[in-house]
Amino acid sequence: MTFKLPEYHPPNFSASPFTEFPLARFEVVREDGVAPAGYHATSIYPEYFHVSKGEWRLIEESRMDCVVVREKGDALNVRPFRHLRVGDRVACGRLENGEAGIYVHAMGFDDPDRSEDKFQFRTRLTRETSFSIDYDELYDLLGY
Repeated sequence: MTFKLPEYHPPNFSASPFTEFPLARFEVVREDGVAPAGYHATSIYPEYFHVSKGEWRLIEESRMDCVVVREKGDALNVRPFRHLRVGDRVACGRLENGEAGIYVHAMGFDDPDRSEDKFQFRTRLTRETSFSIDYDELYDLLGY
């Protein structure tokens, strides 16, 4: 079988319910290296943040289990906790379907065998665990 790069399908943020969702909330860091209560931890999936009315911004370089910091000039950057400094503004919200202004797009790539549950445990693709099938696909991708 020949490897085929999966096609990405971004969400339609101009449609309901995205148009009704609130802006993402950013809380100030009060102690170096410590995220505010209710911080959003990043995942392996594409993540969008509702930063102004009608504007959902994709974080461009993500890393699992980090936080999103809204910088001066409104850039969104992903940082590990140890790099947080007093005054940084960290994305907060535990809901990931847009209700908190944060949308984790787990179904953005064509894969009919993939389940819609982002938090499955020990199944093909999860946010917490990798398995040999993931590595097989990675080898194919590297060969591609």
